[in-house]
Amino acid sequence: MRQPGIVIDTQAWAAVGMARVVSGPVTFDAVPASAIGAPGQYLARPGFWHGGAGIAACWFGAAAAVAERLRAHPKLQRDAHAAMHLGAIDQQLGAARALLRELAAAIDAAPAHDHRHAVVRLRSFVERAASDVLDRVGRALGPAPLCSDREHGLRCADLAVFVRQSHAEHDWAALGQALAEQVQPWRL
Repeated sequence: MRQPGIVIDTQAWAAVGMARVVSGPVTFDAVPASAIGAPGQYLARPGFWHGGAGIAACWFGAAAAVAERLRAHPKLQRDAHAAMHLGAIDQQLGAARALLRELAAAIDAAPAHDHRHAVVRLRSFVERAASDVLDRVGRALGPAPLCSDREHGLRCADLAVFVRQSHAEHDWAALGQALAEQVQPWRL
């Protein structure tokens, strides 16, 4: 990335969330390149989808850390609404944790399989759970922790940006299209 013709513009990265990540557009001008695989090979390799599950695990970890701010707050003992939000968060994070464990076991059992459908389902669920955690912790605790606890505020801002790596409704449509071809996909 240091050869002539490559320009990395780190000044274009103006994000508040993920601000500590150095990123930005890269411009290539007459830079020699060589194909290292067939078209589509990068996305077709099993490890590509396994890596997508790893990103969902990162989202989960950040969401759990945000939720911990509410779980440890003394307000829970006297505020039924805050406790209700934590109960709803527990449902989301508990289900996300179960999906993560289930998919990790499936990948370990069949590492050559791409597990694409399960990874997309997992990422979609964890993305929604993380967004719900951000919303519920904010509703339960108000703006004070975002303004007075730098680590918490940065974590919330980072997570809000990080989960946007989800393809959201596009992924949901792909799930639906794949399910149309299956017979009894939810049978126990």
